Amino acid sequence: MKRITIQRGGLRLPWPVMAGLATGMAFGLMGGPVIGPATAVMYQWTTPEGVIGLTDDPGRIPEQYRATAKPYGNAAPAPAPKQTPTPTAKPQPIPATAAPESPAPAVDNNGHGRDWWQARVQELRDQRADLVRQQAEAEKKFNEIHYFGRETYGELQLAQTLRQRADDLGKQIDAVDQQLTSGLANEARQAGAPVGWVRD
Repeated sequence: MKRITIQRGGLRLPWPVMAGLATGMAFGLMGGPVIGPATAVMYQWTTPEGVIGLTDDPGRIPEQYRATAKPYGNAAPAPAPKQTPTPTAKPQPIPATAAPESPAPAVDNNGHGRDWWQARVQELRDQRADLVRQQAEAEKKFNEIHYFGRETYGELQLAQTLRQRADDLGKQIDAVDQQLTSGLANEARQAGAPVGWVRD
């Protein structure tokens, strides 16, 4: 069974309405009364899939079927719809494609791989942890001398030494922090190693 699609005024109608229109037109062709405007002309075409299209607006006939569309019944042939010139599109420039990223190297210029650089990072972290521990011990002993009120010459000299050691250890901690945040990254760049190797 062929499927029929009816367009009226450029709108697709539901199947009950389409069935009623088709029955009405067929009945009108046999001489019976027709419900709706008697002057409307319907045009039909058939797609390669066997679907029959109907419309009363020649401009709604698909372009590929206009040459083969014919009036439904004994009406006059379908008038050719007015053709509107198609504006010529300007050629668009082809966007430049980004160059593919080169894969990360397996080793740097010195033959060191990711594991070697990660070991450097861990070494600096261990060094920092040891310096922090030593600084905490020096400050603890310094505070004990002042807390218990030991004011002998020897204890005062020891407190001064402990204070100086804590300060020196703080400077060493700052130097390790600088190495972890930027120094090691700069060293990796100079060696041709990805910076991610020392920041993961």
